[in-house]
Amino acid sequence: MAELLTNNIWEVCLGIVKHQGVQLIVLENFGELSFWIVDSFSTKGIGQSYNELTGKDVTQYLSHQAFYSPSGKSLLEQAQGVKRVTMKFGHDNYIWVLNVE
Repeated sequence: MAELLTNNIWEVCLGIVKHQGVQLIVLENFGELSFWIVDSFSTKGIGQSYNELTGKDVTQYLSHQAFYSPSGKSLLEQAQGVKRVTMKFGHDNYIWVLNVE
């Protein structure tokens, strides 16, 4: 994942979490990174062989490496129309950013 997650994108993710009060998951699937605003997340463990994520895919809004659009909308405002998805995945190739101070 490190080769896909550049320093610039990582800093943008940290800024979003810090300034917009959301949790983000950076998830690698099929060699591509996707970025999700987390509503709920549970990790796999005893009796549960999959991670489960409910959230919104905001990858398209991070493609320009800025967490405010030219119109001044925050990531949360931009993602209002994005579908909320619940999914499970079995791999551990993700980073869950909970809080930045």
